[in-house]
Amino acid sequence: KRLQKKNPAGVHSFIRSGRHGSEPIMFAYIAIFVTAFVWFGVQSELTAPRSYDENEFDSYNSNECKRVRRPWSKLTSEERQSYKEAILKLREDGGGDIDKDDLIAVGSEHEHNYGEIVHQASTYLFWHGYLLWELESRIRNLGGKWACFGMPYWDFSMEADRPDDQPEPLIFDDDANFLGGDGDKENSFNVNGYSWDVTTEEYWVPAHCTAKGDAYPICSLKRSTNKDFTAISADLIGEGIRQYSSFKDFSTWYADTFNLPHSLLIDDESLRMPVVTSYDPIWYLFHSMVSYHQGIWQDCHDYDLIHPDDLDTNKAAYSGYCSRPECGDMDLDGHFVYEGMLPVKPWAFVHSKSLTVRMSYHQPRWNVLYDLDGDDFFTKSGLHDFCRGKLNENWFVLRDDNGNVINEEYNAGAA
Repeated sequence: KRLQKKNPAGVHSFIRSGRHGSEPIMFAYIAIFVTAFVWFGVQSELTAPRSYDENEFDSYNSNECKRVRRPWSKLTSEERQSYKEAILKLREDGGGDIDKDDLIAVGSEHEHNYGEIVHQASTYLFWHGYLLWELESRIRNLGGKWACFGMPYWDFSMEADRPDDQPEPLIFDDDANFLGGDGDKENSFNVNGYSWDVTTEEYWVPAHCTAKGDAYPICSLKRSTNKDFTAISADLIGEGIRQYSSFKDFSTWYADTFNLPHSLLIDDESLRMPVVTSYDPIWYLFHSMVSYHQGIWQDCHDYDLIHPDDLDTNKAAYSGYCSRPECGDMDLDGHFVYEGMLPVKPWAFVHSKSLTVRMSYHQPRWNVLYDLDGDDFFTKSGLHDFCRGKLNENWFVLRDDNGNVINEEYNAGAA
């Protein structure tokens, strides 16, 4: 089309007149014209990123609002309390019945054998991200003040800045007792009524029924914390996100480096078989930050610009791997394995559809948006400079002091 716009009348008059009396020359010019037209079209297709839907899979109030995930450290007391109330409401609606409790259904997946296997697979980040999304969905399903709920993210790199005289992890350190703290060593590491003002009947776990008063499945939440655990700083996390530009390098580094819930929640061997961290409300705040790290890695390496159908030809963006034969199909269209209760729950996405890496790769397709307002990690990690010119406002939003989105100004170097 661009060639025709130069002089369309001249082209047509040339063809009609058969100038120079040579039909072969005329057809040669036509061939050149067609070849150039096709070449320019192909180049345009290659250089212009193809679009994909901002939301394709979310049906929980998705027309009203996105799942905006915000930093836990910047939430007001009322907003933190709202998360606590939401998970307690889910438990109340379950009525103490293991088959009716939505949080138990989601958490059961990580308790099963595949929850350990997937940590050594290329689907690790996507597989866990779905569990986070599904609990987020159940909270949005409560309606009312939770209809637009987005799971807050806990910047666990802040633990690296914890003063030496601060005995408790920062996520435990709040006067309002939102999520409780360490467990009672004299009572099988029980948390309920010890460091958390929530009874076992209000928040229970169907495993490790060894504390006083435990009777399966209504057993207390347990935590054993290694207070000397070493947290990784924002700068070192940012270095990994910047340095590892291929998916395999990034994913294996991440899986090998971050398993904070083991040190924070189940440091005692008695709590590790089975692993029940996915029944702990802190686990979902942790994985919201994990999904942040994954998303910012994709976005700032420009893998967000790849259409889902084109991931096959971009091995740096994703390549399958696994160190164990039980992993299953690690290709883009291989089906994720979930062995717990989710596949039998009519409300679960995996009840009626199989989940794959290709489907999971782009977070806007799931109606997820990360809000960086008040987030210190983005700056401390060095990503504020690294991501300039690349930050996709459908994935992450920056705001000014008035709450206005300033991604365009930031990407242009003006903010």
